[in-house]
Amino acid sequence: MQTKRFVAADMRRALALVRDELGDDAMILSTQRTGKGVEIIATLEDQAMPAKPTAASPVPPVRQTVTEANRIGPASGKTQEELALELEMARRRMLAVQQQENMTIGEWADRQPAARQRPSSTKPFSSNPQPAVANAAALTASREVAEESQQIRQLQDEIASMRSLFQQQLTLMAEAQERQYQDQQATQAIIPIASEIKKRLEQLGLTRACNDQVIRSLRSIDDSSMNEATLWVESLARLARKIPAITNDPVATGGIYAFLGTTGVGKTTTIAKLAARHVMEHGPDQVALLTTDTFRIAAHDQLRSLGRILNVHVKVVDNLQDLPQILAGFSKQTLVLIDTPGMGYNDPLLKDHLTALSRCRHVQNCLVLSANSQYQMMQASLHSYRIANPRFCVMTKLDECASLGDAISLLTANDLALAYITNGQSVPDDLAVIKPHQLVSKAVALSKMADQLKTQPSQSV
Repeated sequence: MQTKRFVAADMRRALALVRDELGDDAMILSTQRTGKGVEIIATLEDQAMPAKPTAASPVPPVRQTVTEANRIGPASGKTQEELALELEMARRRMLAVQQQENMTIGEWADRQPAARQRPSSTKPFSSNPQPAVANAAALTASREVAEESQQIRQLQDEIASMRSLFQQQLTLMAEAQERQYQDQQATQAIIPIASEIKKRLEQLGLTRACNDQVIRSLRSIDDSSMNEATLWVESLARLARKIPAITNDPVATGGIYAFLGTTGVGKTTTIAKLAARHVMEHGPDQVALLTTDTFRIAAHDQLRSLGRILNVHVKVVDNLQDLPQILAGFSKQTLVLIDTPGMGYNDPLLKDHLTALSRCRHVQNCLVLSANSQYQMMQASLHSYRIANPRFCVMTKLDECASLGDAISLLTANDLALAYITNGQSVPDDLAVIKPHQLVSKAVALSKMADQLKTQPSQSV
């Protein structure tokens, strides 16, 4: 086994040195940053290996000379030493099977004493039994070879999977180390003001990744020309520029829109606000409401009640296969809004709904997210409905939020434009097209309000 140490200015150059020296089959044992740059210790196993390990001799452990071998990777939950050992065991099993596959029929027959000692049959033998025995042995050997070939393919797949997992783990560790180094460099480039700005951004409730993006973007600013106040304003402006948004009003021009999202995020209420606003501007004849939610108790009754109030047509879609024909019947209406059932990522009906909507060419999907949900919940919902290719999203229940950090972090981390926000139950007033800098300003206001509540003395009852 060849083990070598490579040192370069950054991770990319170090990996290039490993590839040039050891090839694509090299395995990285550890990575660390030193005063000279990035250090990688890699190995390339010798091609000559024992034919088959005996049962009495234990498999030698994979040597690991660095402390990072015991670090558990985020991709597999196993240490590098455990992954390397599993890879070595799988490789040896494959070599053993390959050795058996390469045996001749004669060698295979010599290893089958039971076959040679089989009791003679009561039927008379032919005068020349050798060809029949050879044919039977050949058929048996062919079956053995086929089974062993299947085992080899399985072992090869297992080795490829472990290699991919091992490389993924090392890549994630290297990226995390590189990101940490960049964060340190970004902070050092604008010290001492940067540390205070980072603390103030953390008070907004932003995720670490979002916070680090803003801090890294400040590296190009000359520290001597700005004080903390001006740098804070600049950091908020850069945060706002990272939020994708639709500054116009997409539904105002009409069309067919389907509102997707999990249960309780406010899909029906959002539809009510958009429908009421369109009725006030263009009249009830230009609006139609559809619902595919036939699972929730009284779901279509809620939409029918809204239709009676607004005097618009309401249609319940009992069969998703009929949706294209039903939509064709509302070609005279300028705005058609579709309410869908709330379904999570593991709901078996989710795929059927999204497939039915995809068959309707002119339907534009809109994802509804509740701003008072945790970041992981919103990210899971976004992942579930990503296959529907939503055109934009709506952030609801801003009036119920104590912080907008999770919502802003989600928008900056995903390429999904924000079109509307809702901040109350009033129809149609509590719905607005909001610009990114307004959302950031609201997040700052909520942070200040939270600080005031913390500083207020507690009142005894």
